[in-house]
Amino acid sequence: MYQLPIFNSSLSTSASNEIVGYWKWTNNQSNPAPLQTRYQRQNCRGAKTSKKECLESGSMDRFSSYSYEFLNSNFIQYHNLQKNNELKICAGGQSHARFLSNHLSLILTDLNITSIEIGHVPLSYPREMSSRRIINRAKLCNITILGLGQWSAGKKPRKVIPATLFEDYFKELEQGILFWKKNNINFFFRKTHYNPLGDIKNTCPPTDWRSPSVIDGYNEITRFLTKKHNITFIESGSVIDAMWDSAEDFCHYSGKEGRTEALFFLQKILNN
Repeated sequence: MYQLPIFNSSLSTSASNEIVGYWKWTNNQSNPAPLQTRYQRQNCRGAKTSKKECLESGSMDRFSSYSYEFLNSNFIQYHNLQKNNELKICAGGQSHARFLSNHLSLILTDLNITSIEIGHVPLSYPREMSSRRIINRAKLCNITILGLGQWSAGKKPRKVIPATLFEDYFKELEQGILFWKKNNINFFFRKTHYNPLGDIKNTCPPTDWRSPSVIDGYNEITRFLTKKHNITFIESGSVIDAMWDSAEDFCHYSGKEGRTEALFFLQKILNN
């Protein structure tokens, strides 16, 4: 019998967040601009993106003068990195994990750190954690950062399939966690990313369920199960939530927000 936790999405964005810093306005030539929610209107693709109403709702300019400032200046010191020899850190998931892997690799390259390898464990759904192929891939990593939920809620490539219900997500994820623990895989979960409100996510009837409220539900399930099974769940809300709608393609954190989150994870792993 699976006992679902009681969800309260109004609390989930701040629940158990570790406050490590904040996004600071850095343009001394103008007053701070409010971060009004960015979204993509319908019919704002291709040549139509240059229309005034499309530019107003989807512009990235609102984010350009913000940069992240860590509260603890020692948080961004790298004196511990070189001692981690032959360490392989992997990101588990699909495209969001690939972007995280790229950010981690770029950070290590910039720091001239060659003793740490970055890898990727490709999986789309929690149920795939029970796959022998995935298990063997994860065993090649010293630690895996897992972030799931995008495919469970997202638009499928060839047909419309509703999002995985919370109860089913709970069952799939718990089975996966138990299987990875049984196989002695070292892993932790990160907070599943929100997706900016792109046109596909705003259609009616829906074909993509990656709204903040659905992602909140998946994250609360993950928090509940990681606590139950003594697995680390790293809250990155204080790093990423304020910039949740800043993904240029309305999906992936390819810019400074993704790089800041990757640095946060790297420090968590290496200073643990």
